[in-house]
Amino acid sequence: MSQTYSGFVYDDAGAPVASATVLLLDRNTTTPTRASTTTNGSGFWTITHATEGQFDVQITSGSSVRRIKYDDAVQLQELEANVLRLRGSDDAFSIVFVATPSAQRTWTVPDSSDTFVGVAATQTLTAKTLTSAVLNTGVSGTAVLDEDALSSDSNTQIATQQSIKAYVDTAINAVASAKVGTYTGDGTTSQAITGVGFQVIFVQIWRSQTAAFAAREIVFTATGFIDIEANKTSVDLAAATPDSIDNAIIALGADGFTVDDAGGDSDPNASSVVYYYLAIG
Repeated sequence: MSQTYSGFVYDDAGAPVASATVLLLDRNTTTPTRASTTTNGSGFWTITHATEGQFDVQITSGSSVRRIKYDDAVQLQELEANVLRLRGSDDAFSIVFVATPSAQRTWTVPDSSDTFVGVAATQTLTAKTLTSAVLNTGVSGTAVLDEDALSSDSNTQIATQQSIKAYVDTAINAVASAKVGTYTGDGTTSQAITGVGFQVIFVQIWRSQTAAFAAREIVFTATGFIDIEANKTSVDLAAATPDSIDNAIIALGADGFTVDDAGGDSDPNASSVVYYYLAIG
């Protein structure tokens, strides 16, 4: 990779020195000359060498000889440069390249011993405040917990989306489900009412009508009735004295229940009658 050196030469009065000879020499040597040029009327000179290396620059004007050494230590209050080369070991450099700015830019270095943060580097940041941060793809680390039970109960760490969902799903599943709905009787001995969305363990059914609540036909059943009674007994709350009836609600399923007209086109599956139900799972 080629390397370019340039600069200006002025005399002690500050006037530009023209036609001065500029030599590019190997570090700490006087020979061989790697490249040479002369200053123009403004005292400016530039030399390009085909390969990178460690070089000294020697400038001669008449009997005056000045040398800019590779190992010189220079103290500056202000430096204007497009490319800044920071030397590490003899054969290693860090190059700071500044893109052409569209306006004056200011970089403020903190008043402390510190380390710069690189975009491509993997680094650990401590005690940093991010304002309006945008985090893409994902986050990880000891402060991000993936615990389905949220067992750490921490007030300084955050939970993953997956663990929050798992925790909420578990909490919801631990609570009884309930649904209120309607269906229309079809007058058969076995009509399946589906779409409840859970395993039904209790059903209460009543007719859709405007009469007082006490006058409605109300039957209910629970898992215990169906499991224990071979004749699929339900309870009728419409009678003067609540009584059991057979072949009314005849099955409780994973997504609903089954009703029967008791062989006589009667509740809770009389033809064309609209019924309300409350199902609990």
